Amino acid sequence: MRLDDAGFDHAGFDDAVARVYWARLEDRHDGLLALLDAVERERHARYRRPADADRFLLGAAMVRALAGARLGCPPAAVTVDRRCDDCGKPHGKPRLPGAGLEVSVSHSGDLVGVACHPGAAVGLDVEQLDHRFDVDGLAATVLAPQEIASLAATAPADRLAGFLRYWTRKEALVKATGDGLRADLRSLVVTGPAEPPAVLASGHGELTLYDLTAAPGHLGALAMLRAAPVRVEELPATGLLRSTR
Repeated sequence: MRLDDAGFDHAGFDDAVARVYWARLEDRHDGLLALLDAVERERHARYRRPADADRFLLGAAMVRALAGARLGCPPAAVTVDRRCDDCGKPHGKPRLPGAGLEVSVSHSGDLVGVACHPGAAVGLDVEQLDHRFDVDGLAATVLAPQEIASLAATAPADRLAGFLRYWTRKEALVKATGDGLRADLRSLVVTGPAEPPAVLASGHGELTLYDLTAAPGHLGALAMLRAAPVRVEELPATGLLRSTR
């Protein structure tokens, strides 16, 4: 594997490694828009807030850059299928027909991440530590009874981070399984925030779960539809995005 100074792997993809590329809103540049297809450009244009449009643009560009590297073709030539399994509209998890690459996109605040693996389905979630979160209200709709009890025993100063650790792990899991918004997060049970990440109950068989470093002020998690563990690499997307200029 050969990494340049910005952490972009030019040599290929390894089944024993899952990678997560992180970008900031400041990494956006005008050349990225030319990589999008007509459906993606239409979706980009519908965002009312520039920051939301930039988050979508960065995620879409990173997906295309990774798939282009995998296929040996320009990012703009990559076919991306975003059809939602429920309604058929183009806002679902991106699929890359013929690329042999699974991806997942997440963003929060000014951080945008894309996870990728050449075989197993992946799910990525990142959340900014935002003290406006209604921890108690959300916990009742997201956590299983034993998780609520564990969170209640957490020191007040640690409760937001504890809740978001549960939240990111669960969101990553439903993205990996493809259950998405259909899933009742209370039926998923994971280990507590102070414990190594693991799935205790899910209704699915082969799943692995990883906590991510992400960035200061953020918590992240990666889930994979795979029993065998992998090495997780978190890399800056600077070189990846530079390759699209």
